[in-house]
This record gives sequence, structure tokens and C-alpha cells, in this order.
Amino acid sequence: MEHMVVIADDLTGASDTGVQFGKYGLPTTVIVDGQNLGQQARPGEVWSVNTDSRPLVPTAAYRQVFGVAEKLRELGFVHIYKKLDSTLRGNPGEELDAVMDAFAADLALVAPSFPANRRMVVDGGLVMHPIQKTVRDVPELFRAGMQRQVGSIGLATVRGGVQSLLTEIAARREAGQQVLILDATTEEDLAAIAGAAVQLPRGTVLAGSGGLAAHLPPAWGLSPSCPEVVRTPGVTLVVAGSRNRVTASQVGELLKVTTAPLVEVPAAAVIQGRAEEEMDRATATAARLLAVSPVPRLLVLTLDTLFTTREELPPETSSAHGIAIAGTLGEIARRLVTGGQVHNIVATGGDTAVHLCRILGAWGIRLVAELLPGIPMGRLMGGVADGMPVVTKAGGFGSPTAFVDIVQTFNNP
Repeated sequence: MEHMVVIADDLTGASDTGVQFGKYGLPTTVIVDGQNLGQQARPGEVWSVNTDSRPLVPTAAYRQVFGVAEKLRELGFVHIYKKLDSTLRGNPGEELDAVMDAFAADLALVAPSFPANRRMVVDGGLVMHPIQKTVRDVPELFRAGMQRQVGSIGLATVRGGVQSLLTEIAARREAGQQVLILDATTEEDLAAIAGAAVQLPRGTVLAGSGGLAAHLPPAWGLSPSCPEVVRTPGVTLVVAGSRNRVTASQVGELLKVTTAPLVEVPAAAVIQGRAEEEMDRATATAARLLAVSPVPRLLVLTLDTLFTTREELPPETSSAHGIAIAGTLGEIARRLVTGGQVHNIVATGGDTAVHLCRILGAWGIRLVAELLPGIPMGRLMGGVADGMPVVTKAGGFGSPTAFVDIVQTFNNP
């Protein structure tokens, strides 16, 4: 297979989509910072690149993604997958425009649905369960952010099969539409879209969440490989920097069914400039908790605001301070890793994961398995934790028992 690249706007997205190729035996590496590209890709290798562009304003996101995409084109990548957040946060239209411009692409298929995580597109509307109501008009969202003609293809055509889709796509191209939004509510719908996509001309951009990506390898005729068992005896550190309600529920369940000690970092203290003091305190607390006999196999590091709803948070704990908070959690993790007290890492939240990797000096993650839908496992590449097993999870992904299931992978031989 020729070079394949996933272009994602955050690190957890790069990981949860990249692993869809890795679990079919394709060597897959997450690049932590898309601005640091260099080496030539090897044949059959998949790169999943984090552009770190989700929080940027639209014009800045376009420039950043265009620059990364241009470098990837120069490196020889020819199969392009633009990873979209399954709730369409960020700048999906502007970033897709940037990728298409950089690769001189004249067609993109867009299928954001991720049925395994209960996100679906029906009649052009993004529906999230259990909310069960349309939260985004997908075609309008892309029209607002792109310089290209945008059309949509409904469920009836998708369920008509691959040939039905190819005929409709050809007709839309004749009509001048270059970006096509496709309905999908089931895995079978996404499989049909993938089946049509692999028959389109080289250079067609595919865009979606991890849902569509999961169906591309079988559409290419690949079979799943036996996943590598990645497990290091010792302490697993769960770093929960996201304030997502899903993450709060998952951490709550983990604390309820295990004896894991909890170390909380006061968000307000970090925001007020006392980060160093809190890093010293948290590191000392963690060291004390891990010095008992028998040593706990699990430690949870999080913010004291995790179980506080966004509506209850004071204005000063807005996203403007996310970098300082994520950096603080990352530095505490680094101190525990270099002290030999932590042997596996689970990180949730895109900001948390990327700052953790940077502080540890990791330039990449070699993906090896998907533990749960959209929740990958890999090994850190480079830095003080080189080779250490790591799991990354988007804040809103997974069932209430997701963390329980993840840590059992490390704790059970």
C-alpha cells in the first residue's frame, strides 16, 4: 500500500483514528507535533499527525494545517484522511479546505459518523445519543468554512450499495460539487462508504472520525492482525485533565471499584501562579501514597474541579488557562516517571495528552492495539519514557467503565 497519512487537529484524535490502521498490521505512528516533520515515510507505513489546531481561530487553523499538509505532500504521502472530531468541534471546514488546497484535491468525501460512540449523521444532521436530537447541520457547517461547493448524500443512496454511491458521486462531481457530506447511522453504512471510497481516483480526500477509518483497511482487502500485548508490571498512572462529564463519570467509577489513591491538583492555584508549589506538593503526596506496602498498582492524578460542572466553574477557569493546567499535570507525571514510580500511563483529554508527551520528550506514539472503540494503546517514542505503554482517550469517549476496563489490561497478567 502507498503512504497513508491521517491529519488530525488534536493528539487523542490522531491516536484513535491512527489505531484503526495499526490493528490491521500497518505500522502506524502518531506524530505528536506536526510542525516537526522530517524523515521520509517508509512504504506501507501510516503516519497520524497532530496539527494541534483545534483551539485556533479559523484563519490560523487554515494556515497551520496547510503548512503541515504541504510538508506531508512533499514527503510522498498520497492517501489522505482528514480526521474530524466526531462532534465537529474546532474548524472542520477551514481545515479540510487547507488539506485540499495543499494536495490540489478536487474531491472530498465527508462522513463524521461514529456509531460505536453513538454519533450519527441523518439527513445531514449530526445526532448524538443519548441526546437524540440534531446538534449540527453538517453541510451548512462546511459551507460556512470552505471555498468549495458542498453537497450531501442521503441514507437511501448510501444503503443502495457501492455502485449506487459511485454513480451519485460522479453525478455530483459533474454538477461542480467537490465536498460531499454522507449520511451514516450504522457500521454497514460506513462500510459501504469505504467500499466506494477505495475505488475513487488517487488524491481523493477522505474525512471523518475514527468510525469511517475503521472500515478502510478491510475495504483494501486487509485482515486484522494479532495485537501486541503491551503491559509493564508496576504502577499505572491515570492522568485526567479533561473536565468532560463523561470523564468525570469514568474516574468516579474507577475510584468506586478500586482502591486507587487520588491526587488532586487545585486548578485555581495553578491559574493564580502557584503551579510550582502545587507540583511539589502533588509529587510528594504521590510518592508517599506509592511508598506503602503493598504498592498500589494504580494512581489517579486529576484536577480538583473534575467533578464540578462547567456552569459552576468561575470564569478564570476557562480554556484560556488550559495550557498551564495541562502543563502542570504533565510535569507531575514526568517527575513520577523519572523517579521510577510509574510504569504505564493513561491520559484523557487532547490538551492533557499532548502536553504530557511534550514534557516527557516523546516525539511520537507507536500504536499497537485498540482497547475499546476509539481508545488506543501504544508505546511512547523518544524522551524519558521511551517505550513506556500509553493509552490516550478523548474526554467524551467511552462507557462509564472505560477506565476500569483499561487499567485491567495493565493489572491482569
